[in-house]
Amino acid sequence: AKRQREEPGRAVDEAAAALGISTRHDAGSRDALLAKRAAQTAFHRRREDEDTGPALNDRVLLGGGAADDLAPRLAKRHEASARRADASSARVRELEAKEAERMANFKRQMGLP
Repeated sequence: AKRQREEPGRAVDEAAAALGISTRHDAGSRDALLAKRAAQTAFHRRREDEDTGPALNDRVLLGGGAADDLAPRLAKRHEASARRADASSARVRELEAKEAERMANFKRQMGLP
């Protein structure tokens, strides 16, 4: 009796399943929501199992190959980094010069040494 109170629709569902009849839940009910979630979960799990992605070999995935491939890339990366550093340091020097000029004008206007 306690089991029937905890799961009131279970006996009906089991009887319907034995007869091959599907039971429908009331729209918007908790049981309908749970059934919908279970169906969506099953659908997405099947899709994940089917879709393992393109078959790529280890060389492509792990970047195998000769060290000759790596050296030019590293050189190009360091060159680009150096260019950015030079440009930013030039910009910093320019901004510092402007700030020094601004402070000199301010001090002169205030009559400070």
